[in-house]
Amino acid sequence: MEDSKRKVPGTWRGQKAEGSEPSRFARYARRLLVAFCLLLTASSLLFAPAHAQGPTENASAGSCYQCHRQPNIEATGGIVAANALCQDCHAKAETVRRVDSMDVSLQIRAADFGKTWHEFVACVSCHDTVARLPHRQAGAITCGGAACHNDLARHIAAGDAHLNVDCAACHFQYDALVRDAATSRVMLARADASARPLALTNHALAKPVPCARCHARGNSVSAAAAVLPGKDVTCIGCHASAPVVSSPLSWGALIIFFGGLALAASVWLSGNIAGKTNLTLNEKLSYIAARKVQVIFSRRLFTVLRAAFVDGILHWRILKESVARWVAHSLILLPFFARFLLALFTGLAVVFAPDAPLTRLLVDRDAPAIAFTNDLLAVLVIVGAGYAGYLRATDKQRRELTVGQDAFALILLAAIFIVGFVLEAAHILLAQIPWARAWFAFGGAAIAFPLSFLSLDWSAIYPVLFWAHAILVAIFIAYLPFSKFFHILVSLFFLAVRPVLEEKSGVGDQGTGIRGQGTLNSDR
Repeated sequence: MEDSKRKVPGTWRGQKAEGSEPSRFARYARRLLVAFCLLLTASSLLFAPAHAQGPTENASAGSCYQCHRQPNIEATGGIVAANALCQDCHAKAETVRRVDSMDVSLQIRAADFGKTWHEFVACVSCHDTVARLPHRQAGAITCGGAACHNDLARHIAAGDAHLNVDCAACHFQYDALVRDAATSRVMLARADASARPLALTNHALAKPVPCARCHARGNSVSAAAAVLPGKDVTCIGCHASAPVVSSPLSWGALIIFFGGLALAASVWLSGNIAGKTNLTLNEKLSYIAARKVQVIFSRRLFTVLRAAFVDGILHWRILKESVARWVAHSLILLPFFARFLLALFTGLAVVFAPDAPLTRLLVDRDAPAIAFTNDLLAVLVIVGAGYAGYLRATDKQRRELTVGQDAFALILLAAIFIVGFVLEAAHILLAQIPWARAWFAFGGAAIAFPLSFLSLDWSAIYPVLFWAHAILVAIFIAYLPFSKFFHILVSLFFLAVRPVLEEKSGVGDQGTGIRGQGTLNSDR
């Protein structure tokens, strides 16, 4: 009996003796191994990058690949083979091209090319249409795509001023640039200052990028005469912007803004919470955080969201009190909110789909749809600020109590948009945007048209207007926590939590959540 249970030599746990059927575990193990091998083989066939072409693949009319096989330029050997074929001609000094009755060298020295950033890149990776008859590049060379500079669209979208600038205009060593009259694009000129055609076979790149070739007085491409910072997080209320801080001016505005928020929060937290006294600051913050978490993970979250939308954005309570005040509030807040959502959506598109056609449209402020939308919303804000000022001026009681603070805030807000329209007019004239497109930005174009008859140096004026607009925005952001407009920030919060507090205490409209100066009563 014991001998029958003894382990047979040469077997492992779970395996039966020779001549018997395999165990269930062994069968499953073999099946998993076979499935893994099949999956590995399929993935290598379906997803492995291979660019070797057969005689009929990518064989358009006149393509060399109709007869010749393309090397696999994903591999080092294929890159060497492809470049060697190009060098059969381009390594020779006598390889030239006739341009404007002059011979332009097409020689590419292997030693010089080996010192460039693209030393281990096949020529046909960039010049992807030269393998054809006639032997020349068809169309502009694109540096984007998944193979190489897949972050190119994000790089351009981060500063839309360079959206219509060719890569070579900034990164090539030649500084002979021109703005194309038909497309308004900045690109390399056909000839240098001595009227000699450019020899574009020098593949060395300019590093760092010499911004002064465009951004200087008397430049040839109608660019601003100074290097200006890109739009940063302080601009996100109206413009698609990168979530960065790009200038000391923005840093100063944000420091004052968050300092004002901290001061306001300290006042709110100076009183008692839910009737509890002698609580430390950490205890108060912990209590508030716990209550908010309870709301988020309960059915009351939908009550909060509904109240934030109905009362905080649509101003339903104000509409029931005064139609005039509702119109003034809506004309100021709703266009701001719409521009913020557009900017936020554009930023998300830049991050997650930088190469999508919709992203390209959204980041182009000169695109007709975007230009018209931005100007329409800006005009509504100006009208709303003017109407709010009118209401303040005609209301004696409000005028006596708050006229100074209200007037400063409204004038500052209107000045931001008015200077913004003048800046847009300078952009239209500076970038030489055709009037057929410029009129979609009707606010800026209406100012640009009469100014176009004046002989002014817009490359020098544009930086002045840019900094004037930026300074006004910085002042508004820094002043916001101390102004009457601060309720725009906090009203969404208080109007959202009010229904929850009312539901908790059953006190009706009296349960605002704030009980007296500096007292936050969360139970009410």
